[in-house]
Amino acid sequence: MLYSYKGILIADSLKNDQAEDLANWMGVILGKEKVSKVMVSRHLPQTSHPAMVTLPDMAAAKQWLKVTRTGQFQDIASSKYQIFQPSLEINPRHELIKHLEGVRLVNAELAALVTHQLFDNAMMSAGLLHDPRTMLGRLNSLLEAALDSAKKEKGPKSSM
Repeated sequence: MLYSYKGILIADSLKNDQAEDLANWMGVILGKEKVSKVMVSRHLPQTSHPAMVTLPDMAAAKQWLKVTRTGQFQDIASSKYQIFQPSLEINPRHELIKHLEGVRLVNAELAALVTHQLFDNAMMSAGLLHDPRTMLGRLNSLLEAALDSAKKEKGPKSSM
């Protein structure tokens, strides 16, 4: 089944080549300093998460985060991505991922913001993002983009 979003046809699931292209693009956007790889997951249910983080040793990573929250180790907390070596798995059946594939073709800047947010959401869901304040600037940009889009769809209105 296909449906249209701003003139872009979107299917129930991304095709394998679309999903692989998106995963590769997301890997470039996030960079090797954040993820070791981005891959397509076929085992995430359609309605669950758009993406999830996997690590070689999740328990050790969570313990490391607890230790680095103390004052003497906070300076090494910034190197967590190099230490964790997280992989990001994307769900090609999830609405956000399907929309992201379409949006990246027409608005790469917005798609990059969404990509970083999806990564942080996956890190938070895994219990690996200990300071969500780092997302606030990006969240504000995403909210502005959503409101701008809604405003353009509704057309100009007179202000009170």
